[in-house]
Amino acid sequence: MQLYNQREGEPQQVNLSGSDTNEKTRNICNIISNGQCQNLKQETTTPRKLKAFSEKIMHDYSPLLCQEYASKYLDRCFSGTAPTLTRLRLASPGTEKTWLEAQISYLNTFCGTEKKMDNLQIDAISNAFVNSYGYIKLTELMVFFANIASGKFGKFYGAVDPMQIMTNFCEFMKYRSVMLDKIESERRSEERNKMLSNPKCITREQYEAQKKQNAK
Repeated sequence: MQLYNQREGEPQQVNLSGSDTNEKTRNICNIISNGQCQNLKQETTTPRKLKAFSEKIMHDYSPLLCQEYASKYLDRCFSGTAPTLTRLRLASPGTEKTWLEAQISYLNTFCGTEKKMDNLQIDAISNAFVNSYGYIKLTELMVFFANIASGKFGKFYGAVDPMQIMTNFCEFMKYRSVMLDKIESERRSEERNKMLSNPKCITREQYEAQKKQNAK
């Protein structure tokens, strides 16, 4: 049963940004849900502004925050409007690679293996993400790296393996699809419940009946 706004005949939109009482939580949620490069235009920026912007990205989406974002703000990491890799590259060319290399280098150090990836391997993984998964948000990637660090994909044996990381990411993409479907289902349910509680809303049948009545 689809519900319509009685006055306009269109489904209403629901804002799911939510509200938080804790200032730190609000700040983090703003970072996750309101991408920092939304209003940045490359052609109108100065080198100093680009540098400041890049530093802010590295701070707000630091590898040190991956576990916190993934554990406390999981849904927002997928549903928010944090910048994608491509969006970040267009806003500040090179920052997307710097950010990825910082994330991968942190993971490389974190994993308790004797053999680590070298710079060439880290660069290759970064390029793979930028070239093949530019549509992925920084916060989604942070969830991925947090999942690796927490052992959700198993452990590395002997060495941090670039091929294993990309294989794990293919598994993560399936998880991402499930999360996006869940979030969309919850959005639709909340929208429907809100419309049901709106006295101005009517069912499709009532809407069609009113159209016929008005046409007479």
